[in-house]
Amino acid sequence: MPTARLSSPVTYAHFAPYLRSNYPALLPPSATEDWPAFELWFNHDCSINYDYLRAQYGQLKVQAVDCGNWEAEQRGFGEVLDGWERGAGARVYVKDWHLPLIIRDAGRKVEDELYQVSDLVVDDWMNAYYSACTKDDFRFVYLGGPSTFTPLHRDVYSSYSISTNLHGNKTWHLFPPSCTSKLQLLLKAAEREDKVVDVRLWKEELRREFEEMGMEVVEQGASETIFIPSGWYHQVTNHGLTFSLNHNWANSHNLPTLYSSMCLENLAVRESISDVKELLMKRHPDNWEKEWEECVGDLLERSAGWNWTTFWSMIRLALQSLDPQPSPAVTSGWPTTPPHAGPSIAFVVSQVSPLLDTFLMRVENERKWTTGLEDISSEVKGELKKLKGLDS
Repeated sequence: MPTARLSSPVTYAHFAPYLRSNYPALLPPSATEDWPAFELWFNHDCSINYDYLRAQYGQLKVQAVDCGNWEAEQRGFGEVLDGWERGAGARVYVKDWHLPLIIRDAGRKVEDELYQVSDLVVDDWMNAYYSACTKDDFRFVYLGGPSTFTPLHRDVYSSYSISTNLHGNKTWHLFPPSCTSKLQLLLKAAEREDKVVDVRLWKEELRREFEEMGMEVVEQGASETIFIPSGWYHQVTNHGLTFSLNHNWANSHNLPTLYSSMCLENLAVRESISDVKELLMKRHPDNWEKEWEECVGDLLERSAGWNWTTFWSMIRLALQSLDPQPSPAVTSGWPTTPPHAGPSIAFVVSQVSPLLDTFLMRVENERKWTTGLEDISSEVKGELKKLKGLDS
C-alpha cells in the first residue's frame, strides 16, 4: 500500500488511523500554513530571508556536519548562513538543532517564532515528560545544503516523527518493520568499517529485494509534512537548500513498539558487558545483582538515551495527566491534550496494562534492583486502577 496523501482539512480523526496502523502519510501544506516560520523565515517570493535569520539566530552555535566526510564541528549559525547565501556549503548539514528548546529557554514562545503544536501531535508523552522533568526535548530543526542527506537510520526510541519542509524538497526511502532484521545486518557491517549505509549506492539486485519486502520511495514537496511511523527505518535526501522542522513523539498508540525497542536495547547492553557480570558474580557472589542492574541501567541510558526508570516515569506522568483531578505535583509545560485529540481512557489502559504485566514478570527483575523503580511501577499500577474506575 503506497504512502497516503491526505487532503484538507487534516483533523485528528483523519490522522489517528495512521497512528493505529503505523503506516506513513503525507500531509498537505494547509496543515502548517499558519506556522510563523513560513512568514518570518522567507520573503514573499518564498526566497530565504537571510537578514531575519541572521538577526534572530545568527549568534547561536550549531552542529554543522560535512556530508562528504561526516566530520562535525561547532559553527556560528550566521557563518553557515553566509556560506549558503554565497552559494557555498553544499555539503553542510545543520542537524538535530534544538531551536524550539533554545527559544523556550530564552523565555520566548515557540508558537510565536516557529510553529504551533497541532492536535495531530499534542498527545505527546515524550515531550510532556521531558519538558517537565529534564532540560531536553524532541523537536529539531534540520538545515541542509543541496548535497546533504541523512543515511539509513531509525528515529530515537523508535518513536513517531513528523517532518515539515519549510523550504526545498526531500526524497524518503521508507522501510517497514518487515525489512528491519536485514537492514540491521547491513548497518552492523557498515559500522564495523566506520561507514554509513547509503541506499542510493545499492546495486539493483539489493534494491529489488527490499522493494519486494515493502521499501517505498516517497517524494516530499515544499511545505508538505510527512509522518514516519514508529520503528520504520528511513533515509532522507535533500534537493536544493532544504529547511525542515521535525517533531518526534510517542503515546499509547506506539507504546508497545517503544517497549519492544527498550527490551532489545536492554538485551544488547547485557550481552555487550557480560564480562562485567561475571566479574561481579565472582567478587560479590551473594549480592551482585544490584550493582549489575545499575551498570546495565547506566549504560542503557548512555547508549539508548533512557532506561526503564525514564520509560515508566514517562508513562506515570502521562497517566496522571488523564486524571481530571491530578495531584498538584503533576506539572508539565506541554499543552493539555483536548478530548478530541487523543484516544479514549479505555484504549490507553488497554495499551499500558499488558506492558506493565509483562515488565513485572521479567526474569531480570529490574524493579527490585533499580532504586526507585519498584515505587514507580507501583504508582503506574495505581494510576491504571484509578483510570479504570473513571472509565467504568
